[in-house]
Amino acid sequence: MSISIKKSILLKLSTWICVALHKSYRYRYFNSNNRQEAETIHGKKAFVIASWHQNCFAGILAHAGQGIALLVSRSLDGEIVSCLASSIGLKAIRGSSKKGGREALAVLVEQTHDGLRSAITIDGPKGPIFEIKRGVFCISAETGAPILPMVAIGARYWTLHKSWDKFRIPKPFSKVAVLYGRPFVVTMQELVDNFEGLQIRLANELHTLEIQAVNMGLTLRAGEFPSLRSEADAKTVIAS
Repeated sequence: MSISIKKSILLKLSTWICVALHKSYRYRYFNSNNRQEAETIHGKKAFVIASWHQNCFAGILAHAGQGIALLVSRSLDGEIVSCLASSIGLKAIRGSSKKGGREALAVLVEQTHDGLRSAITIDGPKGPIFEIKRGVFCISAETGAPILPMVAIGARYWTLHKSWDKFRIPKPFSKVAVLYGRPFVVTMQELVDNFEGLQIRLANELHTLEIQAVNMGLTLRAGEFPSLRSEADAKTVIAS
């Protein structure tokens, strides 16, 4: 059997499994007012969803049929995500921090000006875990589109402990909670002068959302989080 045939079978099988899991999940959405606010900030209602890579499986499926564009790597994993996206009503723009990243980012910036809504795993595609890259801030700074923090997590899920990001897969027939954080816009000056502060602000927002999910009984446990330099630092950055 040729490599191309094996690859085709793998893509079709992976997509079928993902869609089957998607159909078994029961989605619930929280803090929808934050998403509604995000839609009012940009003139053409564009926004950029920001999430950790470990939660991207549930996050992608939870937004099926919404036409959101995903920034997807050029690896085989990225090809699987691209096939899944096209099968559930999402878009895929191929590129990563190492391969075609600048071109993909330029496409996202251009299309965001025209109203594109996109989603980025901010520590992807290969980590390190919880290390936020510049891309999501660049899109906001260059287009005026808000960043919309988002956590999607199953009430019950498997964790792939050997993966770099401790990847999570909700178990079949689980409830999946989707929580939106407070949207915010980044200026180019902030990106130049205070990149670390922006990282802290976004990481803290995602941390808060996952703790909210635990406190509301939407999931059994919170995961490990990046350690902020200090609570005072985080409060200083978040206050605005």
